[in-house]
Amino acid sequence: LAINMEANTSRVEEALVACDEAAEASLAERAAGVEERNDDSPQDLHRILDWHASEACGMYVRAGQLTEKYMRGGLAKEMAEGYYKKALDDVPHGGEDVDKLKAVAANNYGSLIWGKERMAEAEAMFRTALELNVDYISALRNLALVLRSPGKGTKNDLEEAQELLGQAVKVTKENFAEEGELDSWSVDDASPTRMKSMKEGWKQEHDRDSERSMASLVRSDLAAVKLELGDEDYAGIE
Repeated sequence: LAINMEANTSRVEEALVACDEAAEASLAERAAGVEERNDDSPQDLHRILDWHASEACGMYVRAGQLTEKYMRGGLAKEMAEGYYKKALDDVPHGGEDVDKLKAVAANNYGSLIWGKERMAEAEAMFRTALELNVDYISALRNLALVLRSPGKGTKNDLEEAQELLGQAVKVTKENFAEEGELDSWSVDDASPTRMKSMKEGWKQEHDRDSERSMASLVRSDLAAVKLELGDEDYAGIE
């Protein structure tokens, strides 16, 4: 139900309950496995425990995403924050899959609270996401945007943003290395008007079309930062 909400938008509250119950069940299974672990435990028990942790983390992340997308009213933002916090605080660290899901939770949480009043907290969440997944393109870009926002924008901030976006461009090229060229891009895409339209309303989706869009965004962002730093060398961006 939680996975197929696009066809069941009237059942969002039921889906959120299902997410909570699934996450709690996975954590209970993991806790039982840890408690019963002994010398006779199967060799792949560690993988099983990590699987339970990733299931729980994934359900909390999904619940946060559903709340952001479908819930309305003053409590919706608070509810979504709660789910992302559960993913970060209640789920034990495990293998790579768990860390990547926690990175999504941190990045989504940072995006949710992004605003003048909570900018420092959002920045911390984006940094947490990158500690968990250094190649997380959305978090790389979000942190770079924070560093270029009002109240920031020092030379050191811009240089860090350039480094972050350079890493994002590198990752996008690697992701599409087997699929041919990325969408066409030109320095005109870095114009202020174009950049504003691309930044507004961005939500990360998990399909190849949106990944291509993100690839174009980070290249344009990188060009814009280079312009701000007085660097007109765009080698490597195209």
